[in-house]
Amino acid sequence: MALVKEDVRLRLRAVQQHLERGVRSSEICRIFGISDRTLRRWCRYYREEGVEGLRNYSRRPHHSPNRIHGNLVNRILQLRRQHPAWGALRIHALLRRRGVQVSAITVHRVLKRHGFMV
Repeated sequence: MALVKEDVRLRLRAVQQHLERGVRSSEICRIFGISDRTLRRWCRYYREEGVEGLRNYSRRPHHSPNRIHGNLVNRILQLRRQHPAWGALRIHALLRRRGVQVSAITVHRVLKRHGFMV
C-alpha cells in the first residue's frame, strides 16, 4: 500500500511542477525519468480527476469480444489429448468438418497457451 501512495506522490510532484510552476516538460521528464507522453497523460488524468486520477489503475480490458468460448477450448484440448501427434492444422480441419467456425491460428494459440506447442 505504501508503494501506491509513493507512486501517487511522485506523479503529483511531477504534474504540479509542470502545471503550477511552469517547469518545462523536458526538464521534468529528465528529473523523473519518464517520457513526455507519460507526463502529458498524468497531467490529463490530474485535470480530469484530481489526485485520484494519478492512482494506479487496471489496464485489463472490460470485455474481450473475440475471445473463444471455454467449451471450444476444452474441445480442442480433448482432441489433442486423444491424438497427441496431431497439430493445430489437423485439429482445425476436423473441427471445420464438424461445422465449428474457428481459425487454424486460434487452434494453434489454444494449444500453445496450454503447453501443447512450443
